[in-house]
Amino acid sequence: MTPGRTQRPHDTHAGSRQAGAVPLKQERARATLASIEATAVRLWNASGYDRVSVDAICDAAGISKGAFYFHFASKAELLHAVAVPDTARLVERTREALDDGTPPDLILVGQIVTWVADDIRQVPASLVERAVLDLLAGAPIDPNTDRARRFLLREAFGLVFRAAQQGGSLPPTFPPGELAAVATWSTLQGILFWSRGVYGRRGLTTILWQRAQMIWHGGSLESLDPDCPRTRPTGSANG
Repeated sequence: MTPGRTQRPHDTHAGSRQAGAVPLKQERARATLASIEATAVRLWNASGYDRVSVDAICDAAGISKGAFYFHFASKAELLHAVAVPDTARLVERTREALDDGTPPDLILVGQIVTWVADDIRQVPASLVERAVLDLLAGAPIDPNTDRARRFLLREAFGLVFRAAQQGGSLPPTFPPGELAAVATWSTLQGILFWSRGVYGRRGLTTILWQRAQMIWHGGSLESLDPDCPRTRPTGSANG
């Protein structure tokens, strides 16, 4: 120790204060995110998506535009965050179910469609319609952001069809990726029609369940031979 200087005692609480600051910042960020999403849904539901600007959302939420763009690259990305299921988590749950030995057909029909429908039903139908139209047309959001990659429904379907073919519950007639693409498109179309009231009082879960059943049974065809009785179109020249 240098003569004439007193040694400062080690601050044992400094590290704990710094460690505690991180969860606090994370909590504030989560609170801001939740406020942005809730405010946007309220304003969109009252005035319509196109009539509500980012400035209006920020003013109503009491945040700066910088805080908004810290969480979202655009208004469209915010729409997808609130109106599109978090399919990244869906992929994780699908993998977990497969690892646990759940039959692929039960995951497809009994779990994936239920998870999707449960999330969708919590959002105003008008916002669901707009978000699904964006997805079908190619979402106008920054492809480099995490939220742009969050719609992974096709990947979840692909895991199920691949496992089904490997396990023998589906024949390898169609590539699993093609089955997944058809299932994804059919699911999005079912959600779109539901959001527009096309199916009347039918529930979203029932709509998606029936579509998943059709995809599964279509994928169970063992041949594409037009002379095969199981694939021959009704009323064909061959009988």
